[in-house]
Amino acid sequence: MRNDSPPRIPDKMSSSGSIETPHGVFFCDTLASFRGLYKAYFQDEAYRFDVDSEKPFIIDGGANIGVGSRYFKHLHPDAEIIAFEPDDKIFGLLEKNMGHHSGFTARKMALWSSDGTLSFNAVGGEGGHLASVTAEDKPQNSPVEVQTFRLRNLLDRKVDLLKLDIEGAELEVLRDCQDRLHNVERLFVEHHCFVGQMQRLGEFFGILEAAGFRVHLRIDASSPQPFMRRTLYNGKDSWLNIFAFRE
Repeated sequence: MRNDSPPRIPDKMSSSGSIETPHGVFFCDTLASFRGLYKAYFQDEAYRFDVDSEKPFIIDGGANIGVGSRYFKHLHPDAEIIAFEPDDKIFGLLEKNMGHHSGFTARKMALWSSDGTLSFNAVGGEGGHLASVTAEDKPQNSPVEVQTFRLRNLLDRKVDLLKLDIEGAELEVLRDCQDRLHNVERLFVEHHCFVGQMQRLGEFFGILEAAGFRVHLRIDASSPQPFMRRTLYNGKDSWLNIFAFRE
């Protein structure tokens, strides 16, 4: 008999940092961050999509430890995936979690509007960010230099799914890519806003609208009484999950 119930969310991590799941072993930074990722991808299947191509092209920007890339390979085994993750420790977990999947390439780089190097504040699996995208005077950790990659250079062909969870760099990247977004069939972007930073939501949604996308919004973390106080997490007071697609 077929079991259509969603997979159980793991609740235990070994001393080596590995977690047994119905979809194999994962290595993670923290159990809490892994559980959130596993729930979104494998239990809720929030990023599920159908495609006519047998070999869809997927860009996983801000791949973290690779739960998303693993899910996309589970969903579309022959997919071509390029994943970007600049955090050195998290990148090592990404490589371990993806193993030797064919058609998968991992780059220890941050997506940006140009190729080069920038300062990066690493905070582990909770989401490091480029120092230039925050308004903070004192970073949580000592910044390190990371390589940056200009996303626009990959958008000269059809992209079946572009995922951008790049912790505040999304507007800068989309600005630079806006005349090539017509090549993107589906876009997931997590819009972040750091405390003290302008939100620029009008410009952000204007880029998506001009590119011909229809959007569906989800609030990642809400504040029960936003006029009184806002929920703060990792230096941010605003998170929007945006699913953009073509009808």
